[in-house]
Amino acid sequence: MMKVKDELEKKEVIKSLRIALDETLKQCDSCEDRVHQSIKIANCVLSKEEYYELLNEYQRFENNFGILESLSVQITELSSILQAMSVAAALKEVRNSIDQLLDIMEKINFRLDVQKFDLLMAQLMEELMGVIDFDAIEYETLEAALGAPFIVLETLDVLDREYQDIYYPLNVLKIQSFNSKTAAYQYALSRGIRKEFVIKKA
Repeated sequence: MMKVKDELEKKEVIKSLRIALDETLKQCDSCEDRVHQSIKIANCVLSKEEYYELLNEYQRFENNFGILESLSVQITELSSILQAMSVAAALKEVRNSIDQLLDIMEKINFRLDVQKFDLLMAQLMEELMGVIDFDAIEYETLEAALGAPFIVLETLDVLDREYQDIYYPLNVLKIQSFNSKTAAYQYALSRGIRKEFVIKKA
């Protein structure tokens, strides 16, 4: 009788854990989407230290998310309490990572509002994302590009030796603004920049 009771209790624990696991995995997907939307402009409003904190926290989140996904396929009615404890620990770590990232996202959104990161700038960002791949963008050059008839896009590979925890080199987009097509193409030619990265603004 005691054994049957223990088995029923174990099934209830596993069932509750399964529900929590599914909910957390959905939260992970949502959090991942939010980070992807914000990370390219984050360095416009965060200090260097804050930006690296975001990248490192995101790396920790990705690692924990991967562990949780791996463990999720192992949780069944036949799972042991030890397996359940492993999943519970992973859930705690992932939720902590999500909380940390959401705090940073709120900070980014607040500063974007304060600095009036307006609709035109957001539209330009979206246009640039379709042309060239980058991890971050220089805010000053983005701001200057709003009023320029021609722009030239170039990326700078940056690996800051002061921050050894960084997990990939930053591909920072720099925008050069020009008042004439000739000047834009001359600059691109001198830098070996392909013509598709010389853009006439609408």
